[in-house]
Amino acid sequence: MRHLYVVGQTGTGKSNTLVELARQDLEGGEGVAFIDPHGETAEHLLRLIPPSRIADVILIDPTDSERPVGFNPLHEPDPALRARRADDITSAFRHLFSDSWGPRLEHFLRSACRTLLDHPQGDLLAIPILFLNQKYRARALHYVTDPVNRFFWEVEFPSYGERILAEGLSPIFNKVSQAVSSPAIRNIFGQPTSTFDLVRSMNAGKILIVKASKGQIGEAQARLLGALMVSSICQAALSRGTHERPFHLYVDEFHSFATDSFSLILSEARKYGLSLTLAHQFLEQLPQPLSSAVFGNCGSFLSFRVGARDAEAVASHLGLNNPDELLDLQNFRAIGRFLHAGMPSDPQRLYTDKAPDGSTRIADKARRHSRVRATRARDKVEGRIARVLAIPEEPKKKKGRSW
Repeated sequence: MRHLYVVGQTGTGKSNTLVELARQDLEGGEGVAFIDPHGETAEHLLRLIPPSRIADVILIDPTDSERPVGFNPLHEPDPALRARRADDITSAFRHLFSDSWGPRLEHFLRSACRTLLDHPQGDLLAIPILFLNQKYRARALHYVTDPVNRFFWEVEFPSYGERILAEGLSPIFNKVSQAVSSPAIRNIFGQPTSTFDLVRSMNAGKILIVKASKGQIGEAQARLLGALMVSSICQAALSRGTHERPFHLYVDEFHSFATDSFSLILSEARKYGLSLTLAHQFLEQLPQPLSSAVFGNCGSFLSFRVGARDAEAVASHLGLNNPDELLDLQNFRAIGRFLHAGMPSDPQRLYTDKAPDGSTRIADKARRHSRVRATRARDKVEGRIARVLAIPEEPKKKKGRSW
């Protein structure tokens, strides 16, 4: 099991290659997650689902407003994993709002996430409520046992003056509000439990397709959904331990979803049966630490046509003597270098197969099945959100999450 890194300009065949590789995994009965920032590629893959595997499909489609899937990144049943989960969520927000980030904002947000991970009804929508409503905060602290987190709320937070609180909290409210301003995203994140279990899905070889369509739900919302989904899949892989059944994660335009923890994911994922296939357009999209992690951990590398600024560096990684070859590649033609028996191959010139168009009938059947199995009715979801935002009196402590 090896990671694959794919680079190339728009329209050269990258997305088609991801679909074709994923299709082959599906035909082989493998578990797959496919994250698409545009939506068209996800729809293409949906049309290629083998008929025998329609029941395996979990479709996360924010544009399906009547039946929102539930995805709550603040729901982590294992207390030992909650601190890591809080870091991942904070990292996703930092990645999204890196141009206006600060240490106090990060400290406050991480503390809020850590608290809501302990709360049986905690979700992203509750972050502002936790800071603004003292009664809600007191009820939330009923579930918190971590001494450092309790110290923050009981000693540190009350010690701040109004100016510091205003400076620290205003950016949090602004960023959380921006992230959930879309009703479609709000209805996905505003559910106390996810409608699918990632660990069970990976162990059972399910098919998770995420339509993080920037053009339809907004760029910030799509990036947050994708980043949280990637980190959740990777944490699920780590939590299941070494596993014989492999699972394959495909991410198009992965730089949009790559948080600070991505370097660790790349280095650790293979141990836990998770392979990554990552695609994007040009090298400058990757910050240096991420670029080093990609080239250091992806055993296989496939390049479609690239621009002049990238040709020399890409040629060097491919072991290609003439960088100009990369400038002149026709669409669907690529040059690759692959790991065999622990050794990189010589550069190989390839013509990538065009994925079949597939069947809209199959896509519709898969969509209907996923709606029944992995979504909730919009009126119930929005009713619950309205109750949360109204700060209702919370019932006595319960063991699990419920509506």
